[in-house]
Formats: sequence, structure tokens, C-alpha cells
Amino acid sequence: MLRSFPLLIFLLFLVFSCTTSKEIIQSSTDQLSIYQSSKTKSYDLLHMDLDLNMNEKVKTLTGTAILKIKPYFYAIDSLVLDAQYMDIFNVSTLDSALRFSYEYDSTRLTVYFNQTLTRTDTFQLKIIYQANPEKVKGVTGEAITDAKGLYFIDADSTSGSPAHIWTQGETKSSSCWFPTNDVPNEKLTHQITIHTDTSNTTVSNGRLISSTTDDATKTDIWLQDQAHSPYLVMLFVGPFNAVNDIWINTTGDTIPLQYLTEDKWRPSNYEVFKHTPEMLSFFSEKMAYEYPWPKYDQIVVSDFVSGAMENTTASVFYDGLNVTDKDLLDKHHDDIIAHELFHHWFGNLVTCESWSNLPLNESFATYGEYLWFEHKYGRDEADWHLQFDLWNYLEEAVTGEKELIRFYYEERDDMFDAHSYQKGGRVLHLLRSIIGDEAFFKSLKLYLHKYEFGTAEIHDLRMAFEEVTGQDLNWFFNQWFMSKGHPHVSLNYEKQNHKHWDLNFSQSAESSLFFTLPIDIEVHTLLGKETKRLHLDSNHLIFSIKSDTIITWINIDPGKQQLWQIKEHKTFEEWKLQYQSADLAIDRYWALEQIDAAQASEVDAINVMLLALEDDFHVNRKYALSNANFNSKYEDAEFVEKIKSIALNDPNSAVRSAAIDRLVKVNSLIKYPELETFAIDKMKDSSYLVKSSALNCLGRINNVEALKYAEPHLKTNHVELSFALANIIAKSKATDTKYVDFYIHHINNAYKYYSISYFYYFSQFIRKPAFQNLVELNRVFDFVLDYQNKNYESAYTRYMTGQMMTGLKQQYDLLLKDLSINDADRSSINTNLNKIEAVIKAVKKRT
Repeated sequence: MLRSFPLLIFLLFLVFSCTTSKEIIQSSTDQLSIYQSSKTKSYDLLHMDLDLNMNEKVKTLTGTAILKIKPYFYAIDSLVLDAQYMDIFNVSTLDSALRFSYEYDSTRLTVYFNQTLTRTDTFQLKIIYQANPEKVKGVTGEAITDAKGLYFIDADSTSGSPAHIWTQGETKSSSCWFPTNDVPNEKLTHQITIHTDTSNTTVSNGRLISSTTDDATKTDIWLQDQAHSPYLVMLFVGPFNAVNDIWINTTGDTIPLQYLTEDKWRPSNYEVFKHTPEMLSFFSEKMAYEYPWPKYDQIVVSDFVSGAMENTTASVFYDGLNVTDKDLLDKHHDDIIAHELFHHWFGNLVTCESWSNLPLNESFATYGEYLWFEHKYGRDEADWHLQFDLWNYLEEAVTGEKELIRFYYEERDDMFDAHSYQKGGRVLHLLRSIIGDEAFFKSLKLYLHKYEFGTAEIHDLRMAFEEVTGQDLNWFFNQWFMSKGHPHVSLNYEKQNHKHWDLNFSQSAESSLFFTLPIDIEVHTLLGKETKRLHLDSNHLIFSIKSDTIITWINIDPGKQQLWQIKEHKTFEEWKLQYQSADLAIDRYWALEQIDAAQASEVDAINVMLLALEDDFHVNRKYALSNANFNSKYEDAEFVEKIKSIALNDPNSAVRSAAIDRLVKVNSLIKYPELETFAIDKMKDSSYLVKSSALNCLGRINNVEALKYAEPHLKTNHVELSFALANIIAKSKATDTKYVDFYIHHINNAYKYYSISYFYYFSQFIRKPAFQNLVELNRVFDFVLDYQNKNYESAYTRYMTGQMMTGLKQQYDLLLKDLSINDADRSSINTNLNKIEAVIKAVKKRT
């Protein structure tokens, strides 16, 4: 899950995001006429039997579905099933007395009965069909970028990835591969029979109850006998081998776990997922509800349309989790793993009854990341993770604030945004801080037990909290779930004397309403600290804080739990005291930001930043290394040795990397003769992140030497290291074919916006005077044109491919001046130039 971008990506994204923000806001206004209610249940789909054959060559699925159905409450004489872009060969019934007719319109199968059926009637429909995922015309979004439901991934001879098949049902794509009632408030059990080649492994929901072979065909039967929603139904087929693990629950039952990926990633597969058993124990204990499913598989696939998907008992992940042991030295993937696992309580066990209530799934899964970090890595790591959630939400809120529970939106996928995820997670954290841990987790226990294997809406969650706490929490849920925005607060400290401070709070009208805010504060005095809770419930309030001894500073919202934007007017000395005295790293970080901003005016700021180089928390050490104005210290040999020591010895790779970047700055002002040797030596560091900084450092000093050290890493999947390689190659004189292959590979395999940086460096590469090979220029042209056609709706793709086309035009123009170019080549160049002119014109008009 994307949480941050390299600086280049961020800046470029801002350039073109400005061109679309008005459209986003306008579309929000247009949506006011589209009320999204929960699906009315005229019938209940009780059970489904599927018998499936995969037709890999033509990318279709042939299936037989037997659906067990009963009217829900009122009598019916017809029903509608979702079945998108299928060939319906036959519809029959297993009930001899039942007569019916049907019609199909490419997305819905309508069955008309010749009698009225009541809720005491249960019947079975048998549907023989072919699913045609390549014909699906689905609406997509940012979180889920395709809606075919069923995906046949071709083998990739370049990477060695095998052909395989996977599904993605959320939000309404399960009906692309089997007929169903494709809504979240439907719950069913099912049995899926999969016929495939004996070389393949299959995975589906629930338990594998049978596996038989007949010549070259294997038949696996999977039984999901606990009810869940259609969007969570899944299958996977491919020649993947599992790393097997187990979890033993509190009753002593062994729950099998599998971690599946391509064979080449199998050696590091266990290291990626190794915390799964501990997560299962932790979440089961924390929720006081044991993991309710019979097994748990985690599968890493190619070309996934999202970050991951929490299919019941079998989560699917994008290939960013295909990493080496060395990659894991820089970044683990516990956040996304915990997120999908926590869904098995919030989303799979208790499901939002409509997509309008999506935060009941996604806000909880996002907060599950915090809970796991808090348990495994400590409060400081968890708070830092939550800080990113706040930044992600605030970045989105600039383009338009929305309610968390949203009944007005255009497409279902519109709900999958930083409001439903990051803001919602922060709101849950805020609720926990207000009512306390015991009440918070006891309320979640009640909610899970009360609505298990069913659905819920936001008021069900509120009532669970009210039943446990005895409080009326309408104010909180109305304010945070049902209303838009967040508080914009200004705080002034008015010191009446050393023992009496007034806190002057005001909320600005930037918010759509004035918020009620219980706020914890720490009052620090010469004798220690005292914690108090204030209640801000109007746009302007003054709180009087008195002490028996001298007040030195006050920490507002310790742990930074509030979901707000606050301008806190403290003196430099008070920020300095906050940095020196705060127990929590996030409070020290907030102080460091203010001290950083004061460096130009406060002489002592540099001493605080030097102190931060010794901070217990790695983020604060890195912040000081990256942001402090240490220019005056560069001639101090002791200071330079300190930075060098950090680069060599800090336990955190990001801090070691930042120290190398700082040494580059030293060298830019005060020559550091040993830097080239030092950078070469740091290329031996176990961390790819450190290698990337060392390589960038070496490239600034000796690009020819840097290219030699880049060569062994051309096939790396490590993001920062591959960015460093892209930069080194672009700035070198090299024009070899293998470097074109490098850029094309990384652009094709980049996750979301990461392709921007590769395109940026690629556009520099093709502008080299020596890059005049017509065959290679044409290859690049064909690639760029094809990439743009496939991704044209993306503003950043149009922008970057436009830059590439400009560079290609420059090179083609130079070639036309070469008198040795034959007529056929001149003709092909002119044809491409005409296409380039049309593309650049279209991009400028659109972007």
C-alpha cells in the first residue's frame, strides 16, 4: 500500500493534480442526486455449487452453477441474478414442479416463475455458462484499477513468471465469473470444483475436501461452509508451490497456513509472512474473538489490480511482496499483511451492509495496522504509522472533504479513498483515546459476536459502544462518521504568571462545523507532569491551567491522537523543552519540525538538531540528518566523523542512508577527499537502501565508476536502488540496449505512481546525443505509444509520455539531417513524427 512517494514523484504529481481537482470537486456536487441505499433483499442466496473448467488459451471459464435460493420475506414471482458479459447456455431447475422462463441482457439474468413463491419455498437453479472476462466493461477507480473479476496472467519470458489465474471480486466483479447476487449484504456458503492441469496448485475459500487426478487433469473441491459475501469468493490457479506454516488456536486446533508465490521468490517467502501466526494470536486475543475460519492462505500474484484483497481464508497480494531477504532489511510488509488479516474479523466476519458503510471494513483494517505495530514494534512505530495516515487523509481533503459514511457517490469504487481508510482509522483511534482501552475493545467484542457471519451498518457499531459504555455517542458518530471535515484549531498560550497559564483555543470556519473535542494535555512543571482532559465544545474557549509550582511547558494532545490541523503558538524555548522532555517520539518529532523552521532565527536550534542525532527513535534521527542546517559544522572534523560513524553503524538502514546523503552535502561545500572511497565501501552494505545512497553519492563524484557498480543490480526490484540506477544510467554516456530494457522493465512493473520517476530518467536517457540508433528509437517509440494508449486516462501517464515523445522528436529530427539515412527509414521517421505531433497536441489539450 502506497504511503509515500519519492520527492520527484510528489512534485510532479502536484503539477498535474491541480488540473483535475476542479473536476473532482464538481463530480462530488453532481453526485447529490445519486442516493446509494443498501440492496433490497427480495431473495436469499443460501448456497452455491460451482463446477469450473479454465480455458487458458482463450481466457474464458466454462462453468455450471447450482444456486439454492429462497424468497427473503415477501412472495416473489421473479428474481434477478448478476451475470456480467457471460454466454448463458442453459438455465434449468432441480425442482421438477417449478416452471419458469428467463431472459439475459449481458449483465443481468432475470428468471420469471409461473407461480408465486413464498419464504417457505426453497428451490435450486442450474445455470450452464461461459464467463468472458476480456469482454467486461467495468468502471474502475484508484484503489481497484480493473473490474474483470477473473484474470488470466500470461507467462512472462523476460521475468520467468509463469502463467496463472486469479480473481478479484470487490466491489461487484465476482459476477464476472459466476452468476450471483453481487452485493455485500448477501451471505452464502459454497462448494467450488476446479478442473485444471496437474502441474497447477489451486486455492479457494474454506477447506480443500478432495483432490484427485485423472491423466493430466487434477480436480480440486473446496468447501466454504461458513457464510460470507459474494465479493469475497475467490480462486487461484497456477504452478505455485506453498511454504507451509501452522497456527495453533487456544483450543489446541491446528490451523494450516500457506504462503504462495512464484518459485523464484520462494526462498524469502517465509520471511515476508513469518509473523502471521503471531498476528492471528494477537488479533484473536485483542478482539476476544478467535480467528473464525478453517485456514489462511496468502498468495502473491502478478499484475494485481490493487494492493491486496482479503478474500475469506485466502488473501491475494500484489507483487510488491515478491522481495529478497536483503529487501526486507529496509522494509517489512507487516502493514498490508495485518490489514488483510484484520479484515477477517471486520469485513469478512461482519460485513458492511452497503458500500456506503465501507468504513466498517476499511477503517478497521487500517486501524488493525496500528494495533499490530503497537503490539510488535512499540508505541513510537505505531504513532509514526498513524501520522502517515493523517497526512494521506489531509492531502486528499484538499481536493474535497467527504463524510465517512457516504450515501451519495457515483461509483462504488469512489468509496475506496483516504477517507474510508486513513481518516477512518484515525477516527477509531480517537474514539479509543476518548473512552479508554477497556471500553473500546469490549465494545468491539460485542459488535463481532452480535453480528457474526452477518452484516452491519454504522449505527450497529454505535449501539455496541453505547451498550458497553452507557454513554450516548451520537455526538461522536454524527461528528466523525456522518459529517465532513476536521477541526482547524489555533492555540495561544497566555501566561498570567509562572504558575497560571491560560490556553486560548479557537476553531476557524474552514471546517464545515465546529467540533466537540475532548483533548488530553500534559502540564509539565518543575516537579514533574500532570495529565488533564479538556473539553473544547465551541468555536472559542479559554481554559485556565494552574499549578502549585512553576509551569515549564504544556504538551497538547500527547501522542498526537487528535484528527485536526492545529497552529500551536509556542516559543522556541517551549518547543525545545518539548523535544528534550517528551516521552513519546511523535511529540518530539512535532517539536523537531518547529525547531527546524526556526533554524534561521534561533542560534540554539542547531544544538537541538545535533541532539536529535542521538534520538532513540530512528525517524527523528533521520529527520535531523535530512533537514538540519549543519553547514557551519562541515569544517569540524569531529562532526564529519560523527556523520560517518552514523553511516557506518546506525542500526536503521534509512538513517545510514540519510547520513551518506549528508556527507554528499558536506562534499558540495567543503571537499571531503575520502568520500569516493567511502561510497565504494558502503556499496558493500547489506541494505539496498544504503547502497542506493552510496551509488547516488558515487555518481556525483565519478559517474563512470558509479555505472560499474550499478551493473550487477540492473535486475533489482528494490525501488530506491532502481531509482538510483535509473539516475546513474541517465547521466552516463551509455546508450546500450540493455539500459533501454532496464527502463521498460521497471516502467511496466512499477506500482502506481512509481513509474513517474522511471519515465523522468528515461526521457533524459533518450535525449543523449549518442542515442541515434533508429531501431532502438523506434522500439522506444512503440513502447511509449502503447503504454500511453493503455493508460491514457491517467494524468501522470499523459504528462510523462508527452515528455518522452518530445525527446523522441528531438532525436528523429537529428536523424533526418543525416544524409546517409535511406528513403524507407526517412519515411518511417516522418510517419512517427506525425504521430508524435498528434500525441503531444492531444496531451497538451487534455492535461
